Amino acid sequence: MGKGRKKGVKNKFTDVKAAFLKAFTALGHEDYVKEFAGDRRNAEAFLKMIARMLPRDTKGESKGQIIVEIIDRFGKPEEK
Repeated sequence: MGKGRKKGVKNKFTDVKAAFLKAFTALGHEDYVKEFAGDRRNAEAFLKMIARMLPRDTKGESKGQIIVEIIDRFGKPEEK
C-alpha cells in the first residue's frame, strides 16, 4: 500500500470540492436541488447522489428488523 501524499503537498480534492460548493451556492442551493430532483429524467442521477452521501458503515447492535421503505414518486420513465 502506498504512503499517500508527501508532507506539504496540497490535497487536490479540496480544490475540486471548494469549486463544486462555490458553483452550488451560485445556483441557489436547495432551489437548484429541488428543480433537479423534480425532473423525472434526473431521478436516477439524483438517487445515486443521495446513495453516495449515506454512511457506508454503521456500528451498533440491532435487536430487531431493519425496515426500508422505498416510495416511487417518479413512476416509470417515459419511453423514447
